[in-house]
Amino acid sequence: MNILHITINPISLERRIHNQIRTAVEHDHSVAVMYLKQDPGVYDQHQTEYIPLPLQTPFYKGGPLKFLHYNWLVLFKGWQTRFDLIHAHDLWILPAAAILAFFKKRSMLYDAHEFYRGLEIFTRRKFRKWMWAQVEKYC
Repeated sequence: MNILHITINPISLERRIHNQIRTAVEHDHSVAVMYLKQDPGVYDQHQTEYIPLPLQTPFYKGGPLKFLHYNWLVLFKGWQTRFDLIHAHDLWILPAAAILAFFKKRSMLYDAHEFYRGLEIFTRRKFRKWMWAQVEKYC
């Protein structure tokens, strides 16, 4: 099975993903990981294809344009990648992962490492909290 992991965090900070990659490789699965561009570091020991996303975007200050830009990159690079299972690790890239899974007729696993709607950034922004809840619900 070909597994594509996607996160928009630097891969050097994602020990859980590395543990999942190692386990998949040990069970003879092919693994690719899409991540924010940084040196994979010590974890580059796995038989894994690394697909970096640029650390900064033209919309580096954040907001909806940065979100759209990263989702577009995930769609573009994901479309060129062979996978049977797409493993989304972040709410922010869940729409692109769901679209890829749908159009490529592949399975998707959403494995958020935190409760995004409970983050402090949403305590005063009720509309954003509701919007992300809808994204999570429908994807």
